[in-house]
Amino acid sequence: MTALSHRTGGRISAEDAAAHLAELLEHVREGVSYTITGADGRAVAKLEPAPYEPTDEERERAWQQLLARLESQPAMNAPAWTREELYER
Repeated sequence: MTALSHRTGGRISAEDAAAHLAELLEHVREGVSYTITGADGRAVAKLEPAPYEPTDEERERAWQQLLARLESQPAMNAPAWTREELYER
């Protein structure tokens, strides 16, 4: 496998994948997916980018931005409720 021969993804043998794992992971990080085949040429695994997972800091920042936006926007066409009306059953 050359440096660019599998940059577009596709099928790769388990032997080649093991020999070039670091390079494959760099491609996967860039969005490329691979099907890894066994010695018989049949697909045995899929190597693809993991779904994006925001960090705790990113979640907190997004939450704070949402709260700030909600606090800065007045409620439109909402009646003024009393506490008792909100908690009536």
